[in-house]
Amino acid sequence: MIDAERVRQVLVEEAGSQVATPAACSRVQALLEAYVPRETELSALALRMEDVVFECLYSALGRQMLTVLDSGEVRRFRMDDLPELADRMLTPLLESLEVSAANYAMLRRHAMETGSVSAMAVLYRRYAAYQSEDEQAVLGRVLRDRYPQGRAPEWLRRPG
Repeated sequence: MIDAERVRQVLVEEAGSQVATPAACSRVQALLEAYVPRETELSALALRMEDVVFECLYSALGRQMLTVLDSGEVRRFRMDDLPELADRMLTPLLESLEVSAANYAMLRRHAMETGSVSAMAVLYRRYAAYQSEDEQAVLGRVLRDRYPQGRAPEWLRRPG
């Protein structure tokens, strides 16, 4: 089961409260809950999520695709932003996966093949026992480089 509040939280962080309507959150949550590991590739889910994210953005923001995030930052979404935003919307699903060798392998493969920030973040935060210290350090550096200036989460800004 995907936590509805976590879906809303990620959508608010990435697209703002104006986009994170109950209907939008429900659509994202339903897509995440329909995912069946080892039957559907995460990359295929991410492509379907792009469509859902676009529909949610367009429904809430119209053609201009312009919003003010809760942080006060003004953001205009472009079509080029959709893959990254869709990837971030996978976060509640990836966080909900049981920590196991099979899920580690699946997340690592997805992160390496697609550059998924969400998969890398879950690997960094939850799968340290499966990686060497050097691998953890590299993941931390890659993640810090991938987040926009000033938007890195607190857990990534802390040293260590």
